[in-house]
Amino acid sequence: MRVIQRVLGSRSEAGLAERLHHLEHHGAVDILRVPSADVARRRLRATTVAGEEIALALPRDQALFDGAVLLLEDGHALVARVGTESWLRLVPRSTADALELGYHAGNLHWRVRFDGAAILVALEGPAEDYLVRLGALIEEGRVAHSIDAAAEGGPEALLAALTALQQADTAFPSGSFAFSNGLEGLVAENPAFDEAALARTVAAALRFRWAETDRVALILAHRAGGAIERLAAIDAAVEAASLAEPMRVGSRRNGASLLASHARLGTPGAADLRASVRAGRLLGHLPTVQGALWPALGLDERTAASVSGYLFASGLTSAAVRLGAIGAIEAQRVLGGALPLIAELLEQPVPEPAGTIELTGFTPADRDCRHAPSPGRTPPVRELKEPRRCC
Repeated sequence: MRVIQRVLGSRSEAGLAERLHHLEHHGAVDILRVPSADVARRRLRATTVAGEEIALALPRDQALFDGAVLLLEDGHALVARVGTESWLRLVPRSTADALELGYHAGNLHWRVRFDGAAILVALEGPAEDYLVRLGALIEEGRVAHSIDAAAEGGPEALLAALTALQQADTAFPSGSFAFSNGLEGLVAENPAFDEAALARTVAAALRFRWAETDRVALILAHRAGGAIERLAAIDAAVEAASLAEPMRVGSRRNGASLLASHARLGTPGAADLRASVRAGRLLGHLPTVQGALWPALGLDERTAASVSGYLFASGLTSAAVRLGAIGAIEAQRVLGGALPLIAELLEQPVPEPAGTIELTGFTPADRDCRHAPSPGRTPPVRELKEPRRCC
């Protein structure tokens, strides 16, 4: 076993970086992954990515850090890679459940921090080991759980990031590309609808609809852990918050399309959720389905909400291009301008409701906020303007 007794420096230092760069081209740089919980240790036995067993015995005046060069020879190098901690997010349903959860966390000497109504437990082992210790709190659905983040730079984090890109891809067969989110009516009634009008519409829709309804519903569904009764309550809240019939129907239709795609792809839990929708146990609104499905793909709560926000905004900009209101470059400019707003809205906490779930968002598009036509009423026919070419 190789014993390492000192840190040679940082891989960012000019002299070391040049030598490491040469070795990396020859596949001669090994990595020692160090959990954040172990970064303060001077004595450590571990196995590198290449499978070599090593022992660390560092002096008191040295400590591990991300990018620490531990070994540098003519044909071989070893660099430390420190990851951020993963956290188990636990959200109790009631005050009594919160007290019981706090008792267990203290009695088991878990390292915790708090985020609103949630208790975050630092994971120093498999999450399942922690959940088993909570017994009935988890089994009876009295505490919702999810993983907040994977180790930074590790393969799990990279896979989660790539999966998020896949889910955010407008080419993913979810049906959302055909839904204008009420934009069609605005464009039809405003011949002067342009890039500035679209930017205002996207910002208003994000603030007043997505942030307070879709985002909240998705996060609550993410925490539900697949509990059908809880998902049904979230679904009902989305239904109640969608005043216009086209919005309700479109959301359910998109949710069904997303479920169908994931069921065919074999995503864990998708087939059961689809069966629940078909049996009438769930309405299957899009944010509920997203929140219920994406944890199985390794997306934590924050990442899932980020994907949802991007899809919501890109759906509006894509619809504007499809309707001929603006060109593709203008749409991308609006979408890029909306990203900081999405990031800002993601910082808003989502506390666990103590009672009935109430979603306060609304769709700022008065074109859609009207009664559905009765069977004997013929809706007016509007002349559509010729689509504008994007190039």
